[in-house]
Amino acid sequence: MLQSGYCVDNNGCMPCDCVPCCVYTGKKQYEKKISNVVDFYNASDCFVLSSTWEGFGVVLVEAMACELPVVTTDAGGCAEVVDDPQFVVPVGDLNILYQKMEQIYLMKPQTRMVLGSVNREKSRRFDLHSICDQWVTVYTKFIKA
Repeated sequence: MLQSGYCVDNNGCMPCDCVPCCVYTGKKQYEKKISNVVDFYNASDCFVLSSTWEGFGVVLVEAMACELPVVTTDAGGCAEVVDDPQFVVPVGDLNILYQKMEQIYLMKPQTRMVLGSVNREKSRRFDLHSICDQWVTVYTKFIKA
């Protein structure tokens, strides 16, 4: 997890002055299942999915719903989820991935917030009710045919 200005421990996320900019806080092993990842998303400035293979990219929808700017590779359905070629990079191209991460890092906080708000609206396309409505439309057309 990349974060700026927060420390993460077993008690959650707390503001602090110990992180000067961005740090990799690593992979943390938990003894029990974490049921609320929203706190981790909300403690982050952006979300990066550098997968070489993905089926759909549910974590992108989650991050976008938490109003985060996201950068992803074009693996699987990730580009469809993000729906912004500016933040989709070719699988394995670490230079472009780095440039996109840096671009978000250098954005003014207000610009990141606007991008996050746009992402939240985009994430609504994958809301359970939206998906169910789409399936009803498909089945209705099929039945009438």
